[in-house]
Order: sequence, then C-alpha cells, then structure tokens
Amino acid sequence: MPSNQRFCLISSLLGLCLQLPISTAFADDDDLFDLPLEQLMKIEVTTRKRAESIEQLPAAFSTYQKDQFDILPANRFETSIYRIPGLVANADNPIEPNLFMRGAGSDIESASANSSVGIFLDGIYLPRATGYQLSLHDIQQIEVLKGPQGVLYGKNVSGGIINFVSNKAEQANYGTADLVLGEDDKIQFNAVLNQAVNDDVAVRLAVNHDQQSGYAFNEFTQSEMDDDAHWSVQSKLNWQLTTDSTLDLTWLVQSDQSNGPWVDIAIPSEQNQALKNNSIRRGKNNLDGEIDTELQAVVAKYQHVFNEMTLSSNTAWVNGDFSYSNNDAGSFIDFGALPMTPSGLVDFSDPSYDPSYLNDDFYINNKSEEVSSWSQEVLLAIDGQFDWLLGGYFLSEKVTRLENPEYFFSNFYSQGSEISDSRSDNQTLGLFVDIAYPLRDDLILHTALRYTRDEKDFSLSRAVNNDPLGQPLVDDMGQQTTRFDITDDETWAAWTPSASLSWQYNEQLNVYLSYSRGFRSGGWNGEGTTSPQQATLTYDEEFADSYELGFRHESADSKAFTQLNFFWTEYDDLQTQQLVQVSGSDTPDNLIANASSASVAGVEFETAIEFDSASTLILRYAYMDSEINSNLWQTDSQYDPSCDCSINYVTNLSGNQLRRTPEHSASVDLNIRLMDSTQGSLNWLSHYAYTGKYYLDNDNNHRTQVDAFELLDMRLRYQPQQGDWYVQLWLKNALDEDIAIGVTDVLDSVLVTYAAPRTMGIGLGYTW
Repeated sequence: MPSNQRFCLISSLLGLCLQLPISTAFADDDDLFDLPLEQLMKIEVTTRKRAESIEQLPAAFSTYQKDQFDILPANRFETSIYRIPGLVANADNPIEPNLFMRGAGSDIESASANSSVGIFLDGIYLPRATGYQLSLHDIQQIEVLKGPQGVLYGKNVSGGIINFVSNKAEQANYGTADLVLGEDDKIQFNAVLNQAVNDDVAVRLAVNHDQQSGYAFNEFTQSEMDDDAHWSVQSKLNWQLTTDSTLDLTWLVQSDQSNGPWVDIAIPSEQNQALKNNSIRRGKNNLDGEIDTELQAVVAKYQHVFNEMTLSSNTAWVNGDFSYSNNDAGSFIDFGALPMTPSGLVDFSDPSYDPSYLNDDFYINNKSEEVSSWSQEVLLAIDGQFDWLLGGYFLSEKVTRLENPEYFFSNFYSQGSEISDSRSDNQTLGLFVDIAYPLRDDLILHTALRYTRDEKDFSLSRAVNNDPLGQPLVDDMGQQTTRFDITDDETWAAWTPSASLSWQYNEQLNVYLSYSRGFRSGGWNGEGTTSPQQATLTYDEEFADSYELGFRHESADSKAFTQLNFFWTEYDDLQTQQLVQVSGSDTPDNLIANASSASVAGVEFETAIEFDSASTLILRYAYMDSEINSNLWQTDSQYDPSCDCSINYVTNLSGNQLRRTPEHSASVDLNIRLMDSTQGSLNWLSHYAYTGKYYLDNDNNHRTQVDAFELLDMRLRYQPQQGDWYVQLWLKNALDEDIAIGVTDVLDSVLVTYAAPRTMGIGLGYTW
C-alpha cells in the first residue's frame, strides 16, 4: 500500500478519537498504566525556567517521559527525532545535524553560525552539534517548546528548544541493567546505580554501550559501512548542603565511532548510468569513511531558598570534538588504471585518458570541528503578588572548524584540494526579566523582556592546491592566488519581548494568547568564499515574531486532555543558504543569504485518551504552511559546451515553500496491556510517525525533494507479577522504509544517504 494511502487509512481509523478531548502528556510506558491522566497532567516541566504543570503553560509544548520516547531502553536523540511532528533533521554527517522547526533552522557551514533550534541538557545549552547524538539513557523526560524563545533562552533560539531532563541522584539504593541483542550484531548494555551515601549526599552512575555492524557493504574494500560503536558515562552527585540549599554536580562523557554513511546514486547522470548499484546499500566505493565524535560536559547547579525567594546558579563546561571523512560521490574510480604524473596526479594530457568511462566526480569530504564553551547563569525567582523571575546569562564559546575536501572531476579535467580553516570566538550576554501577574483568579498575565548581546571574533584561512573546486581564489587586489587570510569582529545585540495571557475559563478549559520575539545574530561565510571581500562580508541577524492562540481542555472524568494551538510566525532576514553571485563576474557560490521576509502559519494538536486502565492512545499532528514573501534571488551556473563556458541563470524564489518544512507530519503511540494476571503482565507499545514531503532547498527542486515517509516501531514486553526482570521483543522501522537523510544534486546525479533499514531483536532487563 502506498505511504499516503496508509496514512489516510490510519487517520480514518482514528477519526472517532479526534472528537474526544486530547492530551500532551507522555509518560513512561510502565507507569502509564498505573497513573490516570489526571495525575499525568500534573507532571511538572521546567523549560520556562520555573516549575509549571503542562495544563498551565501558555505555549505549544510537549513532554516525553523516559523510554516512552523510544522502543529500546536507551538510544540516541538522532535515531528518534521523527517522533516529534514538525521537527526535521537531515544529518548526513555528525557535524551538521541541520535541525529545523517551524521553518527556522540551520544548515550553515560556518564556525560563526548559530542554531535556530537549541538543544539543552537540564537547561544547559549544548552548542553546535554537541547535543544531537546525546544518549537518552537515564533521561527522565524530554521537553519540546516550539516557536521563538528569545527571552528565557539563549543562545539565540528563534525556532524552538529541546530540553533533556536527566534523572538526579536521590536518597535511595537501587540499580537497573538492560541487555539488548539484535540484527547486524547489535549489542547494547545499559546500567544505572543509585546510592545514598548518607542523609545529605546521594550519588548516581549511568553507563551505556551500544554497537552494531554496518547495514551497508563496500564491495571494493570488503568492509561494512553505516556501522556504529557508542558509549557514554554519566555520574551525578546530589548534596543537601543545608535545609535550604542544594548542590547538584554532573559529569558526562560519551563517544561515537563508525565508518562513514553509504552514499547511493539514486538518479544517475547519463555518464553515471553504468555506475548505478542494484542495491541502495551495496556497491563499490574508494574508501569506507570514518566518523569520530566525543562529548564532555561538567555541570554544577546550586539552589538556595529564602522565604519567598529562590536563588539558582548554573555553571557548565561543554566540549565537543567531531571529525568526518567520506567519499560523498557515491561510487568508485580505479585511479590505478589512469595515467598519472610523477607528482601523483591524473595526467589529463595523456592520450589514453578517456573520461567517458569514469564517474563524473570524486569528492572526499573531510571535516572536523572542535567546540568548547563555558556558561554561567544566575536566576532569582520571587513569589508574591507578582511572580518575578530575574536572570543573567553569559556564554563563552570557541569554535575551530577545518574543511579539507579532495576532488576529481573527470569531464572538467580538474583535480585538487582546498582548505578552509576557520575559528570563531563568541561571547554572549543575556539579561532578562519575566513577570507573572494574576489579573483575576482565573486570568494571568505574563510579560518578559530580554537583552542579548553577541560579540564574535572570526578568522579564516583559505587555500587551494592544484585546480580550484569552483571560482579561483583572489587576493585583496583581485589577483588570482592560492591562499588568503582574513580576521574580523562584529557585535550584534537585540531586545526581545514576549507576553501571554492565560485564562482558566473553568476547571476543564484553559485558553492562552501569546506573542514572542526570537533573535539569531549574524556571522560570516566560511568555506565557500573565494576572496577576502566575500569572507569579511557578514550576513544579517535574524528575527522571528510569533503569535499563538491555544486551547487546553481536560475531560470531567480526567480520561482525556486536549491541546490545540494556532500559530503564525513572521521571519525578518531569515538566514538561509543560497547559490549567490557576489559580483557580476563571479561563479555563484553556496553562501549564507537573508530572506528579508518569510512566514509560517500552522496548526498543532496532540491527543491522549485513556480508554481504560490498560490502554492509552496518543496522537500528534502538525500542519505548516510556509512561504518566502520577498525577493530572494538564486543564481545557478550551468556549463554550455557550445562556448566551453558557464552561463548564469537567475531565479526569484519569492512564493516558494521554505526548505525542510513539511506541510503535514503526525505520530501515533499506542500502549496496550494485553495481559495482567498473577502470572505477570504483557505490554504492547507501538510508535508510528509520518512526515510529509519537503524540499531540502528553497528553490523547491523536485530532484532533491525528500518524499513522504513512515516509521513504525513496536515492542512486546513481559514482566512477572513479583519479578525484578523483564524480557521484550522489539522491531524498528517495521515497514522497512528507505528514509532519506541527505539528498544532493551534483553534476546531474542525485546522491542520497539513508537511515537504518528494518531491524529486530530481543531485550532483557533486571532491577535490584
């Protein structure tokens, strides 16, 4: 059955459910059968810097509890991201996760760039790509807040936030262990040990190891690709210093290593027809590739309570180290059969050289990045007639990025390598105030204001060896050169307000109206620049103004809860990558540009219904209508053999759909207790997610369109009534969908990388 028909069928079967009140709660699957929705809706969330119940939040919000976020006991955020409707990621390499939410996101390859979607761990900002591969082991809940959050959160979060809330060390002695086995030699081990040292001190240790062989095969090297080896260790200490003050310390370290992703020539050019593989996960490639990432974090959180005031201090050091190398051309060239010069390059002048039998391009994508940050946040919460929240935030961030591609273009008689070595030292200062004032017992007004200041020092070294990848490098005088260096600095600052009105109409219905403004500072282009003038040309800061109307309704019997919200977001100078022609004589380069006006309007709702004490359905849906509202020019360069030259074609992208913004996305989660007797319990859990088609680029090119796809995961778990163990069967990507992660169109060939295929296995767990 085609994917669109399956989605319509599921939607039709659930149509009756949509007539009932719905919920945003999402609890641990074991606890979900023991807690009624009335209690689940009292789960506290801290994403807005204060503890609030879900039903009181004046914003579009979702919370996911523990391993309910995934089928396996522990996994990583990158493998589970499709559970969140409206959130898109195209991470074909670990350095650039490319997160997009409500039309805002970043695929910007520059050391000075910021993300529109921020990832946080216990409220601590994880810069760049450090949070994307975060282990979900020992995570208490995941909080997702959509839309610009320019007041309470920096750094520069204009699209939304994802906050991972980990389990704290607690005053109890226990441990858990899980073992997962599966296809492709998958072995996963997870363990948690919690210990109360004395009445004031508790410690906690969580370890996770996950590895599997690859689900793609390189026939040239006889090696598996898309394999994985991951481990993480997280230790915590909770110290009750006095009756009024506590200190929480966290140390986290994790590592990922694998061969590179398999790249398939999905649509070959005329010359590459013979090189198309029979399988999307098998063929010849010159090398296996390599991925190596490391993350370290140390966090200290201190809190002291005075009468009606609470003082909090959050200090964090985060370091991430990433490297990636892969032949992204997706095929094999036998360089040993080609004529070579004494220096080891292809001899294009040799009469035996014939490009018609070769792949038209060969591209070794070498990237590395190191990011180190230190942050300090101080919060003062004052309870009274007004509830005040005052805060100050400082972030020092150092980003070092190296791009060193090696390439060979057979038809263009071109071979060489380039270097883009960039560094950005960034300092962010944020000051904010948030006031909650009850106008009446049933009406609360929230007003907030933040000042953000970003200072950046940027440096770049560009060099080319042999033939340039595109336009030749030139110096300050416009003379061709093989190297140039630049340094520059700039400051961006903004005031970002927000306001909301929350009306508790009655015990069941809450209505809110909100406005928020987001901000993302500007920066410099990095790897694509060909002159000092380009490299020092900054792109503008980005602003987002968002308006929301939301409704939440809890049924009288607390068996169902409803969240429905309508939003409209207007972007001013939306930062986006485009093929830009800086001057009339230049070849277009893929540089950062600003769309002076773009907008996204949509509807989001979530449904949770407790049919009985043993069955719960959760349905989520997001609709987004996006558009570029102003002139946004794209310049394409195409080779014309009649003149042996490139001709530029200029297109206005005004009216196009924003990239990576699907109109429709949805998810369905079903929990059923199949058996509950003296023998034990048998639970069924399934996750279904649908993402509609979207474009990777603003030009809405159908060749690089990501088609609609579905993801279905299932788990069956048995636990004895009095036992401390469980056993489960699991199945991921049950429909065996070929889900495209990255799509590029190079020299008339469309190259695609894919997410994991269908996998299955067994799991065991024990608690003591």
